[in-house]
Amino acid sequence: MKNETKAFKAWIQAERAGENADAERALHALFQELPEVRPRRRFAGESLTGASFSERVLREAGVAPRPAPAPLPWPLRAATAVALLLSAFALGWIPTVVSLVGQRITVGGVLDTLVQGFFHLTENVALLLSFWSYGESLYRSVMLVVMQPPVMAAALAAVLISAAALHSLRQLLALERSPRYVQA
Repeated sequence: MKNETKAFKAWIQAERAGENADAERALHALFQELPEVRPRRRFAGESLTGASFSERVLREAGVAPRPAPAPLPWPLRAATAVALLLSAFALGWIPTVVSLVGQRITVGGVLDTLVQGFFHLTENVALLLSFWSYGESLYRSVMLVVMQPPVMAAALAAVLISAAALHSLRQLLALERSPRYVQA
């Protein structure tokens, strides 16, 4: 065995010889040679900052989750939104462009294709507007039912029960992060 110390050899010899008192003293000496195990100050101090025990262990082990990336600046977000809108607009033109692939290109053919593309685009817009009107009528129907006093009372009771459950759950989670809970 590697790294056998005098205390380890003395303990093994005492155990083999059947000398219980000497074996106990040798085992005690062996344990005295072990380095003291305690968390680093930074690790222990993080419990006061609100980090949970599992977060501190994962960070200490080097497996902590990476911090979230910084949000994009607003000009880049706006450019992304415009690009998405343009690509959605272009999706309406795909059938028209595909129809051009096998044809000979002429001015009349291009104009005909543009008219067809505009027609497909207006069809898609009309379809979206029909979904909008369907959603609006559904909203109005639900609001007529929900605005009745018994339904409102039931909804208010559900909100109060949910708030009480959320408060209880928050208290339980806060107790887990408490240093007093860990020491108890």
